[in-house]
Amino acid sequence: MNTMLTADAYAVALGKSLRTVQRYLERDQLAGAQLVEGRWLIPADARPTTSYDVVATSAPATSHDVVGGRVFWTFDEVLGLFAPHVTRYALEQMLREGEVVGYKRGAHGAWLVPTGELRRLMGA
Repeated sequence: MNTMLTADAYAVALGKSLRTVQRYLERDQLAGAQLVEGRWLIPADARPTTSYDVVATSAPATSHDVVGGRVFWTFDEVLGLFAPHVTRYALEQMLREGEVVGYKRGAHGAWLVPTGELRRLMGA
């Protein structure tokens, strides 16, 4: 089993501040991190993703999980696919209200839309 570290211990091991590690956790940038009884446990070998343009590194669960090798699409890319039929405001509102499901916040608070959700929106 992989060694799990607390956020404090992970920060020391990575040479980062605790606040930086907390930001990684808030942005879901540490694969395998788990919140257990109110404390974060992070795999010792986890490395933060630095880009919100995430690419698939292993075989997807289904062929619908990845398009062009990508797992997530940025807000602007999704908007570009649906413009002029959907405005920036309308898409942001749909994300905030949960009409577009499965989103997650990426680096710097950017909206990310999973490929599976993009396929649903496109009727594929």
